[in-house]
Amino acid sequence: MKNIMLLVMLWAMSTVALNAQEIATWIGGTPGRANDWNTAQNWSPQRVPGELSVVVIKSANNGHNAQPVIANGVEVAAVELYAGAVLTITPNGYLAIDGTDTYSEGLSLFGGYLENKGKVTLSNIDEQFIDLDSFMAYRVEVLEE
Repeated sequence: MKNIMLLVMLWAMSTVALNAQEIATWIGGTPGRANDWNTAQNWSPQRVPGELSVVVIKSANNGHNAQPVIANGVEVAAVELYAGAVLTITPNGYLAIDGTDTYSEGLSLFGGYLENKGKVTLSNIDEQFIDLDSFMAYRVEVLEE
């Protein structure tokens, strides 16, 4: 019986670990790729955010002001933009914010600014904080379950 309980506990812990969020903080400034979202050195920790990432973008990063640009398809769990920060999505860019596999506050604008010339989708979001004065969007879709 103890072995069964141990197996159940290990399975439950592994399920939670598989869906654990990670914080990805923009630091930018990599020479030659200062604004490139897909450059691992522009993030702390040094890996490009994935579908379970909560992305944090602030305006001043290590003494420079390189802000991220999304030029292709990206999927994350949530994005937080703080005062003075700008996230740019190019015409070919696509930002999918999806809380299917984890808790998500979607897109939170705390004085930051989203310049969207591409496409943004929000799906399976628990709550979001958007100041519409900070949101310039051409195409935004909120997908419902």
